[in-house]
Amino acid sequence: MSFDNTEEDLALTTLTEYFNLLIAQSTLQTTQALVKSTASQLDRAKKQYEVGLASITDLQDAQAEYDSVRVTELSARSDVSYAQKALYQRTGREIQNIPQLSKDYPIHLDPNMTVDSLIEKAHRDNKELRILNLSVASAENNINIQKANGRTPTVSITGSLSRADDNYNDAPASMQDGATNTSSIGLGVSIPLYQGGAINASVRQAVAEAESATEQRASSLQSIELNIRSLYLDLQTAVAQIEAQQQLIRSRASALEATTAGYDVGTRNLVELLDAQSNLFDAQNTYEQYRYNFVVKKLSLLEATGDLTEDKIKELDKWLIAKN
Repeated sequence: MSFDNTEEDLALTTLTEYFNLLIAQSTLQTTQALVKSTASQLDRAKKQYEVGLASITDLQDAQAEYDSVRVTELSARSDVSYAQKALYQRTGREIQNIPQLSKDYPIHLDPNMTVDSLIEKAHRDNKELRILNLSVASAENNINIQKANGRTPTVSITGSLSRADDNYNDAPASMQDGATNTSSIGLGVSIPLYQGGAINASVRQAVAEAESATEQRASSLQSIELNIRSLYLDLQTAVAQIEAQQQLIRSRASALEATTAGYDVGTRNLVELLDAQSNLFDAQNTYEQYRYNFVVKKLSLLEATGDLTEDKIKELDKWLIAKN
């Protein structure tokens, strides 16, 4: 049982580190796209400045924005490298081809799933609780053992069987079979004498240990229940956040189109264009963060309910696709 619990904890830790790598890679990809777009705007500003269609201020703003996103890209690369090394330390394998979470991955909760049903499942299948249940049962049984120890007579049965072969070759024929079998059986009764307060002390110690095990189980149960409630609320919030973020992306994409058109006709300046562009990429990056965090929360919930099985992991693996 302890092995199963440790195995499940290791699976969750490894999966969390794996998705930290995917999250870092997603951020890097978004940042690289922003760098490319900003470089295009910088090149455009340079050409406009050369022909007198842009001021030196516009050119400097474009250069400053490009330098800023380049620094962000370097930081994102560092995060990916760190996540790769952390996962390598855990698994002994270095992942170069980092997959992506499919765009079709379902972001929703089972309508039949409730907090109460999750807690009930945790009571049955959570491996930590099952270990604690065994500890409590063992401690309670130890109380009975200590009460009986030194207070009740002990009956014991002993027995032995032996065989001896002696050499009687020189003896008369009637005595040449020298095999001798000897057996014995005994019954013993041990009546305990007074041992001072040792017996009562042992019983009190066993009772205290049982109470400690019971309290530890109750404390762990409360923590697990609280964790399940928190994870369930987090998942509900994540679903709403992802839906809202999708709408925000559409809005910011429209805002970028409008700002680009306004810049082309001279009603918007370059700073507004760069801001609109940055806002869109920030919204896209946040959207991906929400999706990956949703998956990690689901994995944590599976672990809390004792349902983080190999089949569940394989099912999730089908939604991870190699990047183009």
